[in-house]
Amino acid sequence: MSARNRLENVDTNASGGVPDPSRSQLIAIQYPAVVVNTDRAITTLGGLQQIASTVKDTHRRMEIKFRPEDPFCHSLLADREETSSLLIKIRTRRPKNSPKSTAPEFLNFEIVGSLDTQFVVSTLSDFQYLPVVRQTEDGYQDILQEITLPAELASPSFLANKSTPMFLPPPIFSRIGRVQKGFLRSITASDSGDRAIGQISTTRRPRPSHAMSLTFGAPIPNEPHEAAVKVANSKLYAENYAPLKLAFDERPIWSRCAIGHRTQLSLSKLKVLLPAVAYYVTSGPWRTLWIRFGFDPTTEKSAKKYQKIDFRLKSEDFSAIRTKITGIRHTPNHYSHSSRSRQATTGGSSLDSAPGDDDNSPFFHPDSIPNQKFFLYQLCDVLMDHVLELVSMNEGHEPAKCDSVSGWLDMRTLDLIRAYVHARIKENLAKQRLAAATSSGE
Repeated sequence: MSARNRLENVDTNASGGVPDPSRSQLIAIQYPAVVVNTDRAITTLGGLQQIASTVKDTHRRMEIKFRPEDPFCHSLLADREETSSLLIKIRTRRPKNSPKSTAPEFLNFEIVGSLDTQFVVSTLSDFQYLPVVRQTEDGYQDILQEITLPAELASPSFLANKSTPMFLPPPIFSRIGRVQKGFLRSITASDSGDRAIGQISTTRRPRPSHAMSLTFGAPIPNEPHEAAVKVANSKLYAENYAPLKLAFDERPIWSRCAIGHRTQLSLSKLKVLLPAVAYYVTSGPWRTLWIRFGFDPTTEKSAKKYQKIDFRLKSEDFSAIRTKITGIRHTPNHYSHSSRSRQATTGGSSLDSAPGDDDNSPFFHPDSIPNQKFFLYQLCDVLMDHVLELVSMNEGHEPAKCDSVSGWLDMRTLDLIRAYVHARIKENLAKQRLAAATSSGE
């Protein structure tokens, strides 16, 4: 729709040529609908006065309300754009009985005026919520008059009308009004990690990782990735690959801390070699553990001794511990082989350390004292006779199906193991307090 509908002094006798230069420039509005009633279309734009005000303000957008009488109607906005166009009126003639496919006969044309500004709708309309309520199964009732405030409020008595339906729509529904353009493209060399020479990227190149991470109950892989085996057999890691495979042949499930203590391999080498011999489990009784390829702990009942168990101690239990209490990242299962972090990664200090033990030991001894409130161990690494007896107590009477939380044991057995370990830790703390009091008295 163009403003030509309200133009005056148009030279209708001209059959062509330029318009009268004394006439004002025209403003075009690309109305996003088929205009049947021009007056109704102008009303949805706010009227001629509102249109003139919008045109005068160069920073204002044209508002279109398809329900101008409804104050809850969300506007459709048109953006101002500069243009260099002509408004041309073309007259044609078509015989009455001729088919529609027949081209009309051209009579003449007329240049009405020039355009330097147009308003274009380039955004989506917001969602509309009509002020209606369901009256029957087949119809709705208009409640606009009931929820619209009167122009003059004589008294606040209308607030006491409890029969007025609640109608509180949000000011806007959608935060995005413009169409988001997306283009599908094929995977390039940079997506696969091989960045082209001279290519600038704002993100770090992804580190190659061939580890297989599985959740509890997922299908078990039998073979590693060929790329992982190829890297493990390279000259840099070949001599460490064989001892790691031997360790997993002896014991199918390891924590990273335990396998690092067993093989004395650095953390950087374990990150490369472990995906070639085992897959990683992220949930279930064997969470955060590495399991040998082809071994399924959910079908092998002998895997119950390799289950993970967590211990949580209260703050008052640490009143006699002088070492710094660290977070879960520094528990035994977060192995670090550097000498700088040995003190932080220990699972517990011992009153009388056994020969050959070091600070990175993943084992829990009867005289161990943890230096963190939360720590994890595999059941086979808790070196206490009573705990091992509890683990083997249901030998031959395991449940028919492996549980996603307790595995091949029941929760009562796990709670008994926690209670026994907690009681032992409290005994060790009492001994430590007694030793500290005796040394201070001397």
